[in-house]
Formats: sequence, C-alpha cells, structure tokens
Amino acid sequence: MPGFHLNEMGEMVLDAIDDIGVVDVYDLASDIGKEYERIMDRFGTDAVSGLMPKIINTLELLEALATKNERENATIQDLRDKITQLESEKLEKAEFRRRFEKELELIEEQWRSETNELVDLVSSLQDENKRLLNIQSERLKGSERDTRRRHKLMQAQVKTLCEERADFLAQLQDQCREINQLRKRLGLAEKENEDLVQSYDDDQNDPNRPRYTTRELKELISERDELLTTIDGLNEQLAELKPPSQLKAKRSRHISSSDDSDDDEGHLADNDDDDDDDEEAAEAAAELEPPVAGETPPGHDAPVQGPLPYEPDDAPWKKSSESSIRKFFRKLFSDPSDGNNTFPKRSLATLSKMALSATPGSVSGSAAAAAISFSGEAAK
Repeated sequence: MPGFHLNEMGEMVLDAIDDIGVVDVYDLASDIGKEYERIMDRFGTDAVSGLMPKIINTLELLEALATKNERENATIQDLRDKITQLESEKLEKAEFRRRFEKELELIEEQWRSETNELVDLVSSLQDENKRLLNIQSERLKGSERDTRRRHKLMQAQVKTLCEERADFLAQLQDQCREINQLRKRLGLAEKENEDLVQSYDDDQNDPNRPRYTTRELKELISERDELLTTIDGLNEQLAELKPPSQLKAKRSRHISSSDDSDDDEGHLADNDDDDDDDEEAAEAAAELEPPVAGETPPGHDAPVQGPLPYEPDDAPWKKSSESSIRKFFRKLFSDPSDGNNTFPKRSLATLSKMALSATPGSVSGSAAAAAISFSGEAAK
C-alpha cells in the first residue's frame, strides 16, 4: 500500500504524509474493515461497537486531508513548474543581458576610440584652419597694401592729368583767342595792304580818290547829323504853321530828303566839306519853299526808269549799330559752317598741337598782337 507499510510488529506505519491520497485512504479503510471483521468474529460486535464511529470519523477526516493534500500538491507542482520556467527564463535573460552588456561594452569602446579619433581630427582641422586663416589674412593685408598704394598712385596720376588737362585747355583757349586775333589782324593787314596798293595806283588828279582821314570823316558825319537834327526841328515848326492839307506832302518830302541824305552819306568820302554844307542848305531851303505843280521838288530824284542799281555793301543804312566788342566776340565764336567767315576754324587736334608747341615768348607776342588788333577794331 503506497504511503503505508507494516513494521515488525505488524503495525501500519505512514511513509510520507505528503504522498497520501484518497485512494490510499480507501485502501486503509478496507484493511481496517477486514480487521474489524476478524475481531468481530472472534470477540463479537460488542467489543468494537464503541470504536467503530471513531474510526469512521478518523477515516473521513483523513480522506478530506488527503483530498486537500492532493490539491495542494498539484498547486505546489504547478508553482514548482512555474518557478523552474521562471528560473530558466531568468537564466536566459541573464545570459542575454550578459551578452548585451558585453556587446555594449564593445560598442562603447569602439565609440570611445572613434570619438578620440574625431577629437584628434577636429583639433588638427582647427589648427589647419587657423594656419590657413593666418595665411589668408596676411595675403589680404598684402593685397590691401598693394591696392592702397596703387590707388594713391592712380589718384596722384589722375590729379596730375587733370592739372595738365586744365593747363592744356587754358593754353588751347589762349591759342584759339590768339589765332582768331591774328586772323583778324591778318585780314585787316590784307585789307590795308590792298587799300595801300590801290591808293598808290590812284591818280593824283582823280577827283574820286579819298581825301579825308577817318577822324575828318567822323567829324563831317557828326556835323551832318547835327544839321539833319536842325532841319527836322525846322520842318516840325513849319508843319505846325502849315495847314493840314499840306502835312502829307511835307512828310513825303521829308522821307525823300532823308533817303537823299543817306545817299549823300555813302559818297561823303568823295566830296568836299563845303560842297556838302551847300547842298544840305540848298535842300533845306527847297524843302521850306512850297512845291510848284508839275515839277519835281528840289532834293528829290525823278522817277527811276529801268532796273534799279545794286546797293553798295558799305551803304550807311546797311551799317548795324553793333558794337566793336560784339563784332569781336561774334567773329571769335563764329560758326565754321558760315560762308561769311573769312577764317575757318581749325580742328581741336591742330589747335592742341599748336598750344603744346607754343613757347612763352610766342604766347606773349601773340597776346600783344591780339591786343593791338582788338584796339584797331574798336577804333573802327
């Protein structure tokens, strides 16, 4: 019987309490029942009647304990299996953790080595960058010094060139003015030369040869202007005394007399001073007298027949009131495309060459000649 055995005295002894099950209890109850039958057969039922209920209660208690024991044993076995499984898992995890820690140590060691290498590389690169930066800064400083030096040289050259250009332009303008003055002097000299040659060729007995100087001509013209002013005043007084019907005829005669006086001014250089005074007095007297019907008034020309003659270039009415200064500057800055310009302008290159080749002596001589020419032009 599992869980029980008989000793030397024939008694049942329990082997292990933990191994007792319900089947063992039923076997034990069967054995006890057989012993009770033998006792009852030998001693009768009265001998065991008091003991039977106790034995039955004990067997029932033992059955309950056996059932509980089986359940506890099953639970313990399950727990043991779980413990075994957990221990195996723990061992596996410990092994995995050990391998993981080992790999982690290897990775950390590798990372440390790579970090050290990178730190060394960064340090070397920083040193190289510093060295290259110093080299670049030195190079930039050198190039900056060269650039500043070149800039200063260029500024000095530009300043020198500007000063030379200003000097050249001033010399060029002076040369242009001197050239224009010399051209004017040349034109005046040529004209005077022609006049001198013509005067030498004139016959001394020619009545039309010039007999007056410039000063005498100016005096004659001023006297004539005074006489004309006096005649105008007399005509105005006469017009106030005459009736209005004759005022229109008087004005027409006055206009004709003015035209005749302008014609006389054109030929004033060819007549004597006394003859001009007599003619003007006669014309004034004729204007004061009333005109005769059918006759041409004195001082007036008869109607012109045929084509009109060309007017002379030096006629007084063609003379402008422009001053000599204006004429000088107009000739100085005249348009080279103008046909009336006797001396065409030269090119800028020719004038600049002339300005550069001019010497101080020649410049002063040209300036003096220009001043003389300008004074002669102003006198005219």
